[in-house]
Amino acid sequence: MARSRDGENRLGDNSRFLSATGDADLTLTALTLTGGRTTTAGADGGAILSQDGAVTVNDSTVIGNSTAAGSAEGGGIFSLSGAVTVTDSTVSGNSTAGSGSEGGGIYSNSGSVMVTNSTVSGNSTAGDGSEGGGIASILGAVTLTNSTVSGNSPAGQNADGGGIFSGLAGVTL
Repeated sequence: MARSRDGENRLGDNSRFLSATGDADLTLTALTLTGGRTTTAGADGGAILSQDGAVTVNDSTVIGNSTAAGSAEGGGIFSLSGAVTVTDSTVSGNSTAGSGSEGGGIYSNSGSVMVTNSTVSGNSTAGDGSEGGGIASILGAVTLTNSTVSGNSPAGQNADGGGIFSGLAGVTL
């Protein structure tokens, strides 16, 4: 938990690890990100938030992160207008909760998702209209190569896409 010099908690219940905006590409190599969370409605990306830049995760683990409020997306990784590439990594045990929550493990809007030699497992979304327990991609293709997507789940009324939810784009396995 981040605290100021006087010991006051400045982040409240929010503890996202990385936030990149404005055409900033983000590359992570050989890291474990665990325990990141957001609890404010619309606060996306429990561990990683990227807007207008690519996210590349290599030889890393994104595990046990969450968003817990309505319309919060990307329990592990959130990307808006940038590609997400996950290679030789694990995205597991991440979650989103709240009405309209999407992408328990990975959420991408307007960018492709490429997963290679990796595992996306045990992620979840919960709430009315939740989508994509493992991966939710809106307006971007999802490509899996030599990877496992298993044990992911959506829960709630009108919930869709346990492993992968793709809106208006294709999935290549």
